[in-house]
Amino acid sequence: MADTRRLSLAIALLGAAILSDPASAAAAPPAPAAETKARATTLLPTMIAEGGVLHAPTPAEAELAPLAASLDALLADTAQDLGLVLDRGPRLAPDPAHLGDAELLDLARSSGGVLLLPSLRATTAASRDVELRLVIADPAARSLLVRSERIARDDVPVRAVVLLRDLVADLGGVARARPLAIDPATKGNVITTPPRGSGRPVLLVSSTLFGGFAGYSIQRASGSSDPRVLYPLLAVGAGIGLGASIIASDEWEVTAGEAWYVTAGSVWPTLAGHLLYQGRFSPRVESDRWVFGLVGGTAGVTFSILGLTLHGMSDGGALVAHSGGTFGLVLGGLTEAMVRGDLQRTPFSGMGYGTGFGWLAAAALATQLRVTPSQVLTVDIGALIGGLGGAALGSPLLLHEPDAGHQRGFIAATGGGALLGATIALIATRSGKKAEDPGKKRAALPPVLPAIEVLGESAIGTLRAPIVGLSLRGTLR
Repeated sequence: MADTRRLSLAIALLGAAILSDPASAAAAPPAPAAETKARATTLLPTMIAEGGVLHAPTPAEAELAPLAASLDALLADTAQDLGLVLDRGPRLAPDPAHLGDAELLDLARSSGGVLLLPSLRATTAASRDVELRLVIADPAARSLLVRSERIARDDVPVRAVVLLRDLVADLGGVARARPLAIDPATKGNVITTPPRGSGRPVLLVSSTLFGGFAGYSIQRASGSSDPRVLYPLLAVGAGIGLGASIIASDEWEVTAGEAWYVTAGSVWPTLAGHLLYQGRFSPRVESDRWVFGLVGGTAGVTFSILGLTLHGMSDGGALVAHSGGTFGLVLGGLTEAMVRGDLQRTPFSGMGYGTGFGWLAAAALATQLRVTPSQVLTVDIGALIGGLGGAALGSPLLLHEPDAGHQRGFIAATGGGALLGATIALIATRSGKKAEDPGKKRAALPPVLPAIEVLGESAIGTLRAPIVGLSLRGTLR
């Protein structure tokens, strides 16, 4: 995976250079001597922050100590790739008690060189997140340059590279658009991390659409068909949804996973409400259909937001919530058809119950899982292929006017094939095995798989833009 990270980070930094200065990508003129002047930098060992006090890593900190050691090696290589010259003399080992912000700047002035101090702080015992903080003290400056971010522990290597790049840009160094060397001992298998606020467009669009749908549902539930009532309600609902999403995305850094998770909470419960009405209460007053959908969607959005207040959400977790709604829709319909033994009637009730409970179970499970989108998609594809295979095997049962028993057999073959395919794909994507001994000879190399994904972000001042590119997953030799 080290080679994979190296290739992905190379593409990311190349994209950042092209986005920030397109002209230089075509023909980069020689930089002035003042800009390319090397900066003598001393990299201090990574410290552990606890209760506002820094201390060196201890063996008792089983998780942070190895992470700090790998971070030292990673930052050393990255700093050189970004144009800094590291002091290879005896490494400074100052007293951690004297590494506060004011003391660090005084230490830089007394040593006459730039100091770089990384630190890690565990958030809570139950959380896997840490706070990564990088501080640069320039003896010629009046203040420190600081970058800090709360991230998952597996994302520390990549985010450390991005934060250091931003600090070097503020320091006046020139970031080189060349591959970043990453220590093979660096732990973690995360190649990239989403840019900050990457979920803002998704949240704006989905909230606006749901707000407009809520206004339309209110108009239909009232029994009115007057367009003079419909269009104002559409505008008000869409405006409220757009305004709420703007406020939320300005107040919090909304990731793409969080935005899609909230979208799942608005789509699937709404669909479940409409299906339940069609299957259980139709024909009744048609306006009640929209009440069911509106209540379901509002409850789903509420539960999703409550879930995000307790746990973060990755892209894979959001995909789990959507997959739960899809699986519930299909399996719920198959269950009702199995009970009735009739494939001619659309199983609205089963589809409604399955959609609602499937989404709810998957949304709750997504807050506890740490999966990648590729793993979830693999399970989905496995279920699809298994279901199609089961349907193909059971299709002879539908020939010559099948009775209830033959129809139940076909449904059982289809549903069983889908569950079998999902189970096989789930086992194939499990990543719980311990890392193999590097000294052992492998029987065969795993395949190298291409993937189009967000590789990082480009920052120009306060503006940030995602870098989308092609990465290769696997072992490169």
